Amino acid sequence: MEPNFALTGSVHETLLFMYVDVSLFLSLPRKSFEPQVRWWTARNTIFPGPTSLLVANFPHRAAKSSHKHAGGTRHSTNNLHPDPRSFLFVINELKVTENDNYNEGDEWDNRIPRRNSRGYDGETPGKVLRYHNGRVTEAFGYGWYREGFDEPAWPPGYVLMYNPDGSPMYTEYGTQAYATVYKQLSVFSCGPFLPIVVINGDPLTADPSSRETLARTPLQFHHPRDKEGISHAAHPDSHMKDGPGLCKYVAGANPSWMPSLVPAAYSNPKNPGPSNGLAGELPIILGLMAFSEPTRSEEVVNRTFLGDGVHRGEWRDGQWHRTEAPRGYARSAEDDPRGFLVTVLFDPENPDYSNESSLEAMEWDEVIVRESRR
Repeated sequence: MEPNFALTGSVHETLLFMYVDVSLFLSLPRKSFEPQVRWWTARNTIFPGPTSLLVANFPHRAAKSSHKHAGGTRHSTNNLHPDPRSFLFVINELKVTENDNYNEGDEWDNRIPRRNSRGYDGETPGKVLRYHNGRVTEAFGYGWYREGFDEPAWPPGYVLMYNPDGSPMYTEYGTQAYATVYKQLSVFSCGPFLPIVVINGDPLTADPSSRETLARTPLQFHHPRDKEGISHAAHPDSHMKDGPGLCKYVAGANPSWMPSLVPAAYSNPKNPGPSNGLAGELPIILGLMAFSEPTRSEEVVNRTFLGDGVHRGEWRDGQWHRTEAPRGYARSAEDDPRGFLVTVLFDPENPDYSNESSLEAMEWDEVIVRESRR
């Protein structure tokens, strides 16, 4: 196996993890995390890691990475009515195979993503991020973990938890601690004639020989009856509230987040009232945000949410601060689809306000992206 390298954060905030294929393995206790792991080195310190890729975020000073709630008052701009809810998320770019024997097309010759592992060559993991009180920050002490390919598919991935010194965090039962998944969806751009496709799950884990397949649908919107002008990004299995069936256009006219977040092809063709915001499935909305930039790089996705040191992240204070159309879409029907696996997780450091009921309320009772002035 060729060496894999993963660089997370800046030199002053994170460690460089380098995979080293060594023959010496350290014996782990029976109660430690399974399966067998190889080892990564970082500045003369050894940490457990997967046989494929691991991205973990550790600052150099333990005080900065102690498990206290991140994204707090320093970044809060809504001090009068702060939102106590939070969640973690990680966006991994899926490596769509370039082998035409494993690509699929629909009857109109649009290239569409496969629903199983046969259509992929793995993933590029992203940093684990935290949303809290209208801001996105890096979630120090968490890292994406997935073992290597194990015929016929990859095993599921996890967001593991680490102590301030970089050592794995274990539960009282001796197993490695990890954050609990709230939702996981894959979001793809398939060209101008099939702008966005959603797969309900992680296609890397899907066995090609299985009769059970992941649902694959175009991006659709639900228009709740009691929330005029609000568009819910959804798929057929979403927990939608009362309203008409799903449709392929947004609820209101002239949303400020179109075409910068949702392609203009989803404009409402009728004569509706004004748009009042975007909500619905968090993984879909986060996936749409990830297409903002063209370069296929973890750092590009990070800049979208965290900023570049000069400019702040594009999604902050409940608004999408971008006006130009995304540059990361598949450019034509002949291009391979481009996609992201989006995993949203409960925040272990905020259990009272990061749970199923609080996040469902955020998705279906409120607005995730408010309208902004132009």
